[in-house]
Amino acid sequence: LGVWIAGDAAPALLRALLEPGAPSSVSLPPLPDLAPKPPPEWVGLVRVLTSAAVIALAANTLNLFDLRPLRALKVFGLGTALLLGATFLPLFAAGHRPALPAWWPAWLGGPVASPANAVALLGPALAAALLYVPLEARRRAMLGDTGANALGALLGVAACAILPLAGLVFLAAALAAVNWYAES
Repeated sequence: LGVWIAGDAAPALLRALLEPGAPSSVSLPPLPDLAPKPPPEWVGLVRVLTSAAVIALAANTLNLFDLRPLRALKVFGLGTALLLGATFLPLFAAGHRPALPAWWPAWLGGPVASPANAVALLGPALAAALLYVPLEARRRAMLGDTGANALGALLGVAACAILPLAGLVFLAAALAAVNWYAES
């Protein structure tokens, strides 16, 4: 039944198990209304390109803030807090979440990663950054290009895992604007 309800979204190998070898009048009728509609093919390409832009722009943006001690770490902490907040917010507002409009495509919908996955991705880097803060605050060390780019890229990867496509497009545009402003 699960494969039947999934329809064209089910893998071809499983769909072949349901189809009879010869045409029959007792085969299951199609059920397209219950099957989730797969996104258009161009959505995958847009997601790949947007994710690449977010990761690269996030790495460069964090590096732009690494001019004075603690600036890049503060931006990393703020970005981590915002991404974790975006992941955990639906848990607290489960009954009070507004429904998406009927015209809004479902594939642009909600967060992708679970809160546990988001914490597993960002938690170790945040803990390491918090342990590193006293060194940079006392001006004993500085992240530099390598550290700031690595933290920024990790933040970009986390954003790609947590945000839906609409959020990624907005984030890519915002990061591009910050980079453009800083370079001009």
